[in-house]
Amino acid sequence: MKTSLLIFLLLILSISLFTEELTIGEKFKAENKEIADTIKKSNKTIFVSPLLSPRVGFGIITANKGENQHWIENNYQISGFYSEGLRTLGFVYKYNYFFGRTRKGFFTQLNIGFDYFYFTGLGISPGGSVPDSKTNNNEGLTPNLSSGFGYSFQLGEDSNLRLIMDIGYKWFLSNIYISYVW
Repeated sequence: MKTSLLIFLLLILSISLFTEELTIGEKFKAENKEIADTIKKSNKTIFVSPLLSPRVGFGIITANKGENQHWIENNYQISGFYSEGLRTLGFVYKYNYFFGRTRKGFFTQLNIGFDYFYFTGLGISPGGSVPDSKTNNNEGLTPNLSSGFGYSFQLGEDSNLRLIMDIGYKWFLSNIYISYVW
């Protein structure tokens, strides 16, 4: 009897040791999939604009699912560029709306912010004389009101590579960005 009881207890112990048990977080996600999918997620982004208006920047992203189950991102970015003939500094809020039910694929973007710019003249004078360097510099603060679209390639579980183009009222009419989100 004692041997049977000991074998029975060892059998139960070995089964319980080799059986996979879900963690509390996995149980919550399994039981409340819809709630877990709408929880806000935070990401960071770095981006570069190498073509039209050169700049490098960093941003913070918060994302959640809307009522229609499409992802919505609130993105706060600061960017800048410095060279001898061109300087830019900008702050922008970007609202991204994804067409699919994931954060990959096509999305639209609305941008609201401001840009400071400074650039020296092109060295061309309509009168044919050599331009005065003091009067041929351009500097200003302009609003950044633009919209655009982009495509997000998923690289990992929480990382994406994005190509984005926007156009609107800003110091340089349009821009193209390459962005990495993690």
